[in-house]
Amino acid sequence: MVIGFANELPDSPVGSFSFNKHTLTRTFRVQTDNYNDGPLVVTAAIGIPRMWGLYTGPVVAGASEPHEFHLYARCKKIDAKRMDKNSLYWIVTCNFETPDPDEQKGDSKRENDGQQDNPLLRYPEVSTHMENFQVPLYFIYDSDGNMKPAMASNRQVYNPPPMKELSRFHLTITRNEDINSAHPATGIAYASSVNSDIFWGQGPGIWRCMNITATKQNHQLSNGSQFPYLKVQYQFVANPLGWVLQILDAGTFYIDSVSGKKLKFIGDDGHPLGTGPLNGNGDKLPPGDTPVFNLFSVYPKLPFSKLNLIQSFPQAS
Repeated sequence: MVIGFANELPDSPVGSFSFNKHTLTRTFRVQTDNYNDGPLVVTAAIGIPRMWGLYTGPVVAGASEPHEFHLYARCKKIDAKRMDKNSLYWIVTCNFETPDPDEQKGDSKRENDGQQDNPLLRYPEVSTHMENFQVPLYFIYDSDGNMKPAMASNRQVYNPPPMKELSRFHLTITRNEDINSAHPATGIAYASSVNSDIFWGQGPGIWRCMNITATKQNHQLSNGSQFPYLKVQYQFVANPLGWVLQILDAGTFYIDSVSGKKLKFIGDDGHPLGTGPLNGNGDKLPPGDTPVFNLFSVYPKLPFSKLNLIQSFPQAS
């Protein structure tokens, strides 16, 4: 099996451009853990472009997304070769080309016919929708845009908190992939992960991978043979506030910074309060101070660019 992600070589990519033809090439190094692994296993590695996928450049050092895209150049050839005899390392070369104008004219329709006959050459499908639901109201925004807890006029935090309406944006991308693509390994690796790079125009931490499902399909070619492939659906949900949990620092007791004792919150009438705000260090929050919110990263962060998905609606056409 493949170890880790495919690594793009330092001298990649390269390009050749003429008036009617653009050719781009990306080259990767892939490591396996078994000498018996062949080119089908290697070319299914995460990070290797898929056949008929649109060209995107590599993510360079210091950047979070590819710096270049091509709306017409598609991957039409993938070559895989061992670096040395009996080596566990492979070199994978992916060639992207724009359509040949001569193949779109007259009686020659090789490119269009190939696209119809090969399910891997079909464009991906993209859909979006909004979801509305209720969540607990832990904080509100004041007139200056600062977060503060939802409290009663006596500065007591509501327990349980009230509820509020929230909307989230869902994105679904469905495409056909090679039968040897890395599934379900890709779905397992990206389960509940959050993007560490820019994805569909949004910065890191906005998108979460909800589901990756692969279904085996069979397509009958024009010569009568069966062509097996995978129909893969990628589902994502965007949270404009990010996927880092923000929870008010509060508790049923506080630790006095002088005595080190655990003390209950006491109201002005001398009766204990249910909960009270803390200062971020376990002690009672002084009156008038800005409430503290604890931040919790609960989802793994992965580069979504490794999935080689389209990044906009125009790329799906």
